[in-house]
Amino acid sequence: MSLNNRTLGRALLVVVAAILLLATTPALAVEEDDCYPDGCQPPTTVEPADPSCSLGSESGEPGSSQRATVTDATSSPVRILFDGTEVGSGSAAAGFRPLGAATIQIDWTVPADASPGSHEVVAVGPDFSVRCLFDGEDFAVLAADTGTDGGGDDDLAFTGRDLVLMVAIALALILIGYAAVRATRRRRTI
Repeated sequence: MSLNNRTLGRALLVVVAAILLLATTPALAVEEDDCYPDGCQPPTTVEPADPSCSLGSESGEPGSSQRATVTDATSSPVRILFDGTEVGSGSAAAGFRPLGAATIQIDWTVPADASPGSHEVVAVGPDFSVRCLFDGEDFAVLAADTGTDGGGDDDLAFTGRDLVLMVAIALALILIGYAAVRATRRRRTI
């Protein structure tokens, strides 16, 4: 069985399109059914998860606005402490507490007099206290920008990173396909 170049090219295009589609589509969640022959039974007890806190960024200058996300908060209100000083607070939305826990996003401000270096940020509720981290690290205060470097904020995140990665993968696959087609053509002409 021989494949002509057009058929090989179409097959390669379909494979590249399928890979790109799979790479950009989130995984489908599969739910297990807890139903038995006599009907569905809800769980009898649910152990609440321990609250956790994550920071929206790893660092910031004094006076900058930041965000902490407290997950599985079992009580409200929640205060954010920066080296023991309250810098923000928030509460769970009324009426929204599945299984007794909530996720709360709290905006807070780095104290204007904070010194450069690593600092402890803690979320405190009526019945819990949890350290807020960014990728396992404490929050770092940067030296205040004096404005003498000519301007520009080099700390902005590049939000197109995921797109760039997908385009790079697509280009790599196209180049591999092109090389495969050229190799097939060379074999036929020899």
